[in-house]
Amino acid sequence: MLLALSSSEFEHAYEEGEQLLRGVTTLACLGDPLALSAFSLVPPLRRSLIGACTKQSEAMELLDREVPRVLFTSEPLEQGYGIDLIRNAKSRSNKLICLLFVRREKEDVVEEAMDAGADGCMFVSSLDGMGIVTSCEL
Repeated sequence: MLLALSSSEFEHAYEEGEQLLRGVTTLACLGDPLALSAFSLVPPLRRSLIGACTKQSEAMELLDREVPRVLFTSEPLEQGYGIDLIRNAKSRSNKLICLLFVRREKEDVVEEAMDAGADGCMFVSSLDGMGIVTSCEL
């Protein structure tokens, strides 16, 4: 996959991200430390993050202190399970928007995520925008 950072499409996506996340707080809990680092460095996300972590327990600690508007999580975590994190986070705040990055692209995983309260799922292998299962408004 070629990521053309200077393309008009990339610039447009960046501007949309800036607009969507303006005034929105987010939390990222991704199982891959490298992915978490890269995710956290994207300027619109970096400005909105209240925290970034790789473990379910760390995310819950952060959620004890502050409830963000959006939780980004991956299905596999360094310790824990993203779908369980969504279930626990939604039990604390049903207004929290939970978005899940899915590695196991199976219908039962997506159903489990939706049953847990996920507001959207994106298949990790489909980062071209076609892997979005559902969406929501911030």
